[in-house]
Amino acid sequence: DTAIPEKSHSKEAGDGGVQGSGSVGTNKGGRMTRAWTEIERNKHKIACKGKTRLKRQEKLEIIRLHNSSDPEVHKTKAELASMFKKSLSAIAKILKPESIANLRGKPEKK
Repeated sequence: DTAIPEKSHSKEAGDGGVQGSGSVGTNKGGRMTRAWTEIERNKHKIACKGKTRLKRQEKLEIIRLHNSSDPEVHKTKAELASMFKKSLSAIAKILKPESIANLRGKPEKK
């Protein structure tokens, strides 16, 4: 009876989620990563089924609402997560300076 380790989406843990099998490499940021096992990939696929990705315009709207100096317009990360039906960590990732720079520097995808 072997337990299937939980795949963590949190990057704060520092261990990259699940430890164990899978080939190890580095991503663009130079962080250590490893390939997901088939079991982990299937588990993630099931967890994400039915969820949609945010479009570029929605991400730009999140940035606009969060960075607004008008108290009537400004939204917290928690409010944005609720409005867009996304996790707090997904909203925080969009609001990172690197993500904002990437979004503003890219032309609209068709």
